[in-house]
Amino acid sequence: MKLVLSLLLFSSLAFAQIDQNQVDSLTKIANSNSSDSIRITALSDLNWMFAVSNPKRSKEYAVQEIKLAANASPLLKAQAYNDIAISFYRLTLNDSALFYNKKAYEIRKAAGRKDLMASSLSKIAVVYTDQGNYQKALIANLEALTIYEQRKEDAKLALVYGNIGQLYDKLNLIDKNIYYCEKSLKLCKKLNNEYGEANCLANLAGNYLKKGKTKQAFEMMDRVVEIYTKFNDSLSLSSAYNNLGFMNRLIGNSKEGKTYYLKAIVICKRLKNTQSLLLYLHNLSSIYVVEKNYLEAERTSKEVLSLIGNDNVEQRLLTYRLLATIYPYLNKADEAQKYLDNFVELKDSVFSKENASSMARLQTLFETEKQDLKIQNLEKDKTLQATQIKKRNTTITAVTIGLGLCLLLIFAVYRSYRLKQKANLIITEQKEKVESQRDELKHKKEVIEEKQKEITDSINYAKRIQEAILPTVSDINKHFPSNFVYYKPKDIVAGDFYWMHTTNDHVFIAAADSTGHGVPGAMVSIVCSNALDKAVKDFGLTKPGEILDKTTDLVVEAFVKNGEVTKGEMGEEIKDGMDISLLCIDKKNKKVFWSGANNQLWYVAPELIISPAQGVFREMKEIKADKQPIGRNDHRKEFTTHEIPYEEGTVFYLMTDGYADQFGGPKGKKFKYKNLELLLTEHCALTLPDQKNNLSAIFDSWRSGHEQVDDVTILGIQI
Repeated sequence: MKLVLSLLLFSSLAFAQIDQNQVDSLTKIANSNSSDSIRITALSDLNWMFAVSNPKRSKEYAVQEIKLAANASPLLKAQAYNDIAISFYRLTLNDSALFYNKKAYEIRKAAGRKDLMASSLSKIAVVYTDQGNYQKALIANLEALTIYEQRKEDAKLALVYGNIGQLYDKLNLIDKNIYYCEKSLKLCKKLNNEYGEANCLANLAGNYLKKGKTKQAFEMMDRVVEIYTKFNDSLSLSSAYNNLGFMNRLIGNSKEGKTYYLKAIVICKRLKNTQSLLLYLHNLSSIYVVEKNYLEAERTSKEVLSLIGNDNVEQRLLTYRLLATIYPYLNKADEAQKYLDNFVELKDSVFSKENASSMARLQTLFETEKQDLKIQNLEKDKTLQATQIKKRNTTITAVTIGLGLCLLLIFAVYRSYRLKQKANLIITEQKEKVESQRDELKHKKEVIEEKQKEITDSINYAKRIQEAILPTVSDINKHFPSNFVYYKPKDIVAGDFYWMHTTNDHVFIAAADSTGHGVPGAMVSIVCSNALDKAVKDFGLTKPGEILDKTTDLVVEAFVKNGEVTKGEMGEEIKDGMDISLLCIDKKNKKVFWSGANNQLWYVAPELIISPAQGVFREMKEIKADKQPIGRNDHRKEFTTHEIPYEEGTVFYLMTDGYADQFGGPKGKKFKYKNLELLLTEHCALTLPDQKNNLSAIFDSWRSGHEQVDDVTILGIQI
């Protein structure tokens, strides 16, 4: 189970003893005949004073605020919505909290108050995080971070850094979590913000323990307990006790861990905080399983199920899985199978919803790009039409003048004078018409540029999300100290991606090429990456061929709606998927396995070959891939798992087809795999970072003067 840490919630909440004299004074003002703005401010202060200790009472004050704000200024309405959202959050009513936070944000956005917009975005991100919607939480936090960095607000930056760090912790990106939490901690100490310091230390302690820094981790938590006790913040203190329970369990001290869990549970029952109580009871049940006290483990887990709401899917999954583990020890096989079936059914449902949500958001970006291109084409047609009108009008003017000259010879000077006046009038009208069209075109150009900027910003956010699914440099270096990653997307976001997963005994690493590139390719890459994760994590597969077979099933299933295959605009079946080269290192048994879908594997063994004709050289060996993709295929067969001798010093190259398919050179032809193999063979004696530099320089030189045609990915790793 992952260590669960308390979020930095709302930066302006103060956790101190409530001053009854201040409460009486504010209540008197709220019930007086003062102006609505003064009464709303008093109610807002009362709402915040009771937000932690008595959220129900806090909500009552917020309801009064909303009633008074009905006829008040928009910003006072937004403040009332903000306050009731805090109360709903503290009451664990997340849907209501999200609804009112969004209403407050829209009003503040319309008023142009960026400081208040950022505050609402931070609160929206907190609610999304509690709901498990980490993608939306990350987007909201990054928007808030941009505003606070522009305004140089250290206190707010500390809050957002901490929230982003916790999101990366939930995504199991430990190094990024530590980076952002330490930035937050530095600012909190600079600002002498002890409460913020406690939250940062609580966030860091768990990952310090995972890094082997046990003493520092427990010293951090001692400081956290000291600060929460000082501020009399019982809810956060219960979270600290829960973390200490889990940390003690990780180091094998289950007795001490159980003591801390019980302390946390007592506090939550006193506060009637169901959300935290569910988690702490689940952790206690896990301790009972370790101690083989299965009856107590069953009782505690059943208590969790009786308290879970319909929207708490994550906790329900954890409890189903734990009960499925407990019942075999109580000789209740039917009960164990029941809860295992419940777990699998709910897990599959969540997986399908996550894929649909990610694809819908990226599809919106893609449709926006297409609409913008249509606008630009219409604008070009408008310009061409204006030019043709101008030419036609010029011709008419010339004919009119010519006729006037002929009539001048026949008619009197008076008639000539009238014709000149008419010609001048026509010219004036044309001039005004051209100027009007010019102003209209200028305005449309400005609108198009603004839309283009919004699209680019949205795609850049999509890029940040896609980068979050890629393994970090530190993760790759940890398992393959000698490596290189040459990753060059064609557009801002890519269809190519590389993937890695580790267990105690195995390391999996792959280079994959999803159908398409840019935004459409990125959409497919998220589906394929999620399918790989599920095949390894949920189904426990280790053989590359079996992993690719299961991944194919999951990808095909993702493009099925209501039992029917998804079809394109012309009625054709969607056969999106990917080509991949997947390598597995069995560290325990010193074995190497590989399987590929259309993408081959090249590797160079450490031994030197001596040939009378060629001299001393290293041989590049190749294993050909199965000629089928990951995705719908009319002639599908099982993927082949190849075993390769395990020799330390062997270098493996995993790649997509982007490098070999690049056009360039003096004749504008493809680079081709043959030249790529020769290039890698010639440079295989170099260090892997130097090989990457050579690949990059040669690619840029070859492509000079030509557009990059596809995403490019090449991984080089040495075991």
